[in-house]
Amino acid sequence: MASIDEVARRAGVSPITVSRVMRNHPNVREETRHRVLLAVSDLHYVPNAVARGLKQSRSGLVALVITDMVDPFFTVVTRGVEDAVRKAGMMLVLGNSDNDLALEMEYLRVMGEHRVDGIILLPTPRPVDFALPPLPRSIPLVIIDRSLLGVVADVVRCDTASGVKALCRHLLALGHRRIAIVGGLPETLTWQERVSGYQMAMQEAGLRLPASLVVDGNYKADGGAAAVRLLMANPASARPDAIIAAGTKVVGGVLDELVTLGFRIPEDIAVAAVDDPFPKSKFSPRLTVVEQPGYDMGRVAVEMLLSRLPPVSSDAPPREIVFDTTFRIGETCGESLTVAPFSAVR
Repeated sequence: MASIDEVARRAGVSPITVSRVMRNHPNVREETRHRVLLAVSDLHYVPNAVARGLKQSRSGLVALVITDMVDPFFTVVTRGVEDAVRKAGMMLVLGNSDNDLALEMEYLRVMGEHRVDGIILLPTPRPVDFALPPLPRSIPLVIIDRSLLGVVADVVRCDTASGVKALCRHLLALGHRRIAIVGGLPETLTWQERVSGYQMAMQEAGLRLPASLVVDGNYKADGGAAAVRLLMANPASARPDAIIAAGTKVVGGVLDELVTLGFRIPEDIAVAAVDDPFPKSKFSPRLTVVEQPGYDMGRVAVEMLLSRLPPVSSDAPPREIVFDTTFRIGETCGESLTVAPFSAVR
């Protein structure tokens, strides 16, 4: 295999110039860049990233450990992370924990051992006293979407409590009174915050709704479907007239099950959600949703991580950036009854 010195001699430049071309450095003339790339091709040169990392004490890698890569919201977060990492001239290593705490711990251990430059973690639910595996002090950690008690790290999250509160006010203004919220994992702060926003709106309106209208789940479609079956098994007078789904997968299960049971949306029951699983679809009626800025959350998490890399000191106090939600009014809560009801394709 050719060395960087051989490439430099073939192209008539210094090894430093070859290195700059391989890193796509902007301060290289196009004619020089062309000569170097031609020499690289002729000699089948492959840069030694390990050796370069040892010299620079950097790997050029950022790790993202996420709970569920097929969840539409987390897919958007991942894209924001990836774009920001590539813009910084680095590469992303992705791990999907699938909400398995043991697998998450293994990913973190391996990433630490391989000395990635930083780790962005969307954590799985865990016991309060469960500690992260020890990470090298040189590897900064940024936690996204939810904070972890006892873990000192930068955090990027969204204020979904206020978003759900605004959504409930909207439903109340439309005349809905028996409002249910369904589908979140009870041990996660994100679900606790959404329930808190819901409860604040109900108290503000002077409503005392039964606790049975708050139905825990698993942030997945089957949890949303199970909640619908539980709620709609009640006598008509005890059923909700509106359901808020805790997330993108949950609302898919909610919509599917309601159609299966023969309920029309929004004529028979209103449905709203935190985040939209179909943001670019043209089906009607469009969902009424509280949207989190997932892409920007991912991008900012990378910016926070990069600000911790040497030569900047990583001992500065941890920071927390909290994004606001965006409320998008659709038609699934009765805002417009001139459209055809939602129907699932089977």
